[in-house]
Amino acid sequence: MKTSGGDDLVDEPTADKMTSVFLSAILDYRATDEVSAAIAAARDAVDAVLQSPPVFRPGAPRELFDARLAAATLHADAHLEAVDIPAAALAAEMKLSSALGERLRAIAALQSRIATDAQALLQSPPRVLAAWHLRATAAMDLPAERRGQPRAASEKPDDPLNAGLPDCDPATAVSVIMSLLSENPRALAPIAQAALVHLALLTGAPFAAANGALGRAAAHAVLMARGTDPNGRIAITCALSHMGRPAYVRALRDAASMTGDALDAWVMWWCDAVIAGARYSTSLMSEVALEIDAQQAST
Repeated sequence: MKTSGGDDLVDEPTADKMTSVFLSAILDYRATDEVSAAIAAARDAVDAVLQSPPVFRPGAPRELFDARLAAATLHADAHLEAVDIPAAALAAEMKLSSALGERLRAIAALQSRIATDAQALLQSPPRVLAAWHLRATAAMDLPAERRGQPRAASEKPDDPLNAGLPDCDPATAVSVIMSLLSENPRALAPIAQAALVHLALLTGAPFAAANGALGRAAAHAVLMARGTDPNGRIAITCALSHMGRPAYVRALRDAASMTGDALDAWVMWWCDAVIAGARYSTSLMSEVALEIDAQQAST
C-alpha cells in the first residue's frame, strides 16, 4: 500500500488486532535501565546541539536558522499528515486561497503556538489542547461543533497515516493524557514523558481529527517546558518525516499493545528520533553558518 506521498506502508492490521487499546497502562510505566541509558544518550545529543557555537554563540544571528527550521518542520508535519507538497513550493502555496494552502496555514498556526503554550499545556492541558485543535482543524471538513471537542465514542477518528490502530475510548484517552501531562505520575524524564504523551495522543485519538499533529506538538511542548529543548531547536518532526511514515506506523502499532516491553521499545524508538532530530538540526546549523559566513565575507 502507498500513501499519497508514495511511502510504502506495512500491511493493514488484521481484524484480530483491532482490539481496544489499554491506554491507562501508560500511567504505570517505569523506564528500565536500558531505556534510561537511551534517554541519557538522547539528552546528550540534544545538549551537544544546543551548546554548539556556530549559530548559537553569543551575538550570532539566529533568525535564519529558526526560519529554516520552522519551514522544514512545517513541511515534515504536513508530510506526516498526508499533505504532500515539494518543499520548494511550500511558501508559495501557503499564500494561495486553495484547499492545500488553507491546510498548510492550519498546520503552521498550530506550530506557531507550541512555544507560547508549552508551560500552559502542563498546567491546563484541556484548555490548550482544545485551542490547538481549533487551529489544526481550521481547514478540515469537520463540523464547527466538533472542533475543540473530544470525539464521541462512536466517532471514528481520521487516520492520515493509515495506521489502523486499535480503538480507544476517547474519555479514557482524555483522562490518561491529562494525567500524563499535568501530573506525570511516575516522574518520568522529559524525553520519556514526551514520548508517551505523543503515543497517547496518537493511539488514544481523543479528537476526531489532527491527533497526530497534536501529539507531535505536545511532545515538543513537553521538551520545551521542562527545559530539555527550551527554544524548540531540535528537529524531531523532521526526523520522523525522514525516517518515513512506514517506520512511524510500525512503531505505533507495536506500541499499541501497551505491554511493558512495547512501551520500552516505543520510548527507545522515540530516543532514536530525538537523536536523528539533533543530527538534522546540526546539519541545518552548518548550512546556515556557511551562509552567514559567506554573507559576512561579502560585506
